[in-house]
Amino acid sequence: MTLLVNGTETPARSGWETWGDLVEGFDVDLCTTHQILTSVRLDGVDEPAFRAEDVCARSLASFSRIEVDTGEPSLLARQSLADAAMALSELAQAAKLVADGFRRADVSPAVQGLQLVTQNLLTVFQVIAAASVPLTDDFGALGQQGLSIADLSAELDGHTKELIEAQQSGDWVQLADILEYDLEPLLTHWRDVLMRVATA
Repeated sequence: MTLLVNGTETPARSGWETWGDLVEGFDVDLCTTHQILTSVRLDGVDEPAFRAEDVCARSLASFSRIEVDTGEPSLLARQSLADAAMALSELAQAAKLVADGFRRADVSPAVQGLQLVTQNLLTVFQVIAAASVPLTDDFGALGQQGLSIADLSAELDGHTKELIEAQQSGDWVQLADILEYDLEPLLTHWRDVLMRVATA
């Protein structure tokens, strides 16, 4: 197995048997340098979920080439925000499609689509909240502009409650309006905001 760290071939430490062992070892070593693992390629394939339990359980012997990059936590945070911004763009498009479904009274698939949108929104929001921690200054500047994670959370919570009420009352037109005229613009706006922070 070949291990490259920031492009430099590095011997794997004895006692490392699984990918999880390697990640844990790097976490300990990097702690004193205030750096973290920022990206991983396993046999030439990017592995964004390199801390996932199933990936950590894999034997190092199953890989022929491992490439890892390290950097400041803010670097990974900006990468995560860029990914979250792209996810928000996709969710905004999905919200519009679901709204169209409700307007056609194609209720069953539209309800399923709405569930996926709300579930994925929760996941993306968790990523945004975690990424905001190493970028305190950037998000502090957003707060001065009237934007904050708390604002986003409050708006999403408000729209979610409105969606639930409209769904419970069977008001598909109202539900479609909330998705298209409230949620979709909010997601598109925050996509642009997050991308600005990610590329700052």
